[in-house]
Amino acid sequence: MVRKPYAAPSAGSIHRRMVLSHLALGALASLCLFLAIRFVAFQTAEATQDNLLRAAANAIGEQISSSGEEVIVKLPHSAFAILETPSQDRIFYNVRLNGVSITGYEDFLPPEETSRLREPFAFAASYRGFDLRAVVLNTSAPVGSEQQAVSILVAQTQYAQGEVADRFAAWAILISAGIFLGFAVLGVLATSSALRPLHRVTEAVARRGPNDLRPLKHPTPVELTPLTSALNEFIRRLRHSLRRTETFIAEAAHHIRTPLSTVQTETEIALRNSPDDATRKVLRKILFSVEESARSASQLLAYATVTQRSDSTPLERVDLRAKVQEAYDALYPTADLKDIDIQLQTEGEGFDIQGDVLMIEISLRNLIDNAIKYSPPDTTISLHLSSDGDQHCLTVRDQGRGLGQGDPQKLLDRFQRGSDTAGIVGTGMGLAIVNEVARSHGGQLSLKNNKEGGACANLCFPNFP
Repeated sequence: MVRKPYAAPSAGSIHRRMVLSHLALGALASLCLFLAIRFVAFQTAEATQDNLLRAAANAIGEQISSSGEEVIVKLPHSAFAILETPSQDRIFYNVRLNGVSITGYEDFLPPEETSRLREPFAFAASYRGFDLRAVVLNTSAPVGSEQQAVSILVAQTQYAQGEVADRFAAWAILISAGIFLGFAVLGVLATSSALRPLHRVTEAVARRGPNDLRPLKHPTPVELTPLTSALNEFIRRLRHSLRRTETFIAEAAHHIRTPLSTVQTETEIALRNSPDDATRKVLRKILFSVEESARSASQLLAYATVTQRSDSTPLERVDLRAKVQEAYDALYPTADLKDIDIQLQTEGEGFDIQGDVLMIEISLRNLIDNAIKYSPPDTTISLHLSSDGDQHCLTVRDQGRGLGQGDPQKLLDRFQRGSDTAGIVGTGMGLAIVNEVARSHGGQLSLKNNKEGGACANLCFPNFP
């Protein structure tokens, strides 16, 4: 059964929160800009209309004259030309002398409080169902020997003003929409940029193997320093705990091997000296169990050594061809005792790799010893060392029982043995040790059955130029 990675309870997406925050800020900024532009446009259009109304009122005031006791008001064409608009706004006016209308709309009157003002005064008005913008100008005209008060009221509907304000509002909507979209794009880009270091840290941790407990040295922003520091401290404690466990396993294996060696020696002596077949049969079973236990202790010690050195020992240049030759020379006598012929072939030049010498030696010996263990007498084991430029590979082929049924790669796990290994001393740790060494060096170990029988193991390491 494949276990799914543990997933912590989700507290929502930081990316979504940041993007939504930028969108909310963009919406608020766009709304404020729209209201500001609309307000300024309305005020500007209103001020422009007020100025035109003042100019029209002044033009009318300049044409007021008197003849004896009579006041003459000539409405100049320029006064109304000033107020002409494409919207066909209506114009209303009223000229009064001492509060009595002398021309214009008699019932169109300014507010009473404007009668004391000496400067043109603009205000909003309503007349005959129209919303108007009006200006009242208080002046005087000579009538006979006296100056008489004259009030000039000019007003205009606001259709043109509304159209100008609407055009500005339309532009304001477009500008606000553009700003909102800009905030959205910048929000996504800024959020992605801000979270990119966090994604790099996540990827750096996710790419690591299950036994890679090196400190995280990936450059991070100041805001992520507490996280990486806490993570490195956790890794340090975990590495220390694992080392203590591995040290305990190694010490236990060492202490177990010593008494087992004594038991094995005494059992072998008893086996040689015992004349009874039944006793010899029992002694052989004891000797087989002792050998299996001793091998287990040795393999546990080797595995603990490999896992302990994989993350802590500095790597150096290693001549893989020389190490294969050393393993060949060391194990050839063992193979010869079983009448097994080992043939070593090398193709190419320059088999340097970067690695830990002891770990490389342990992996090569385990790989070749595994082939010897499962090969019957009078067979051949082929060792073929080759290089393709990017990696160097040692291929070991035997004529033994093969890997059995099922997926051969599962035999790379600890304590896993093939389906046809009965009667052969083994722990299921040899290939796991080789695979651990390959993994820690950036290489790989692959297994398959030979078509003509037996097993084939291919151990590869990256080239070190």
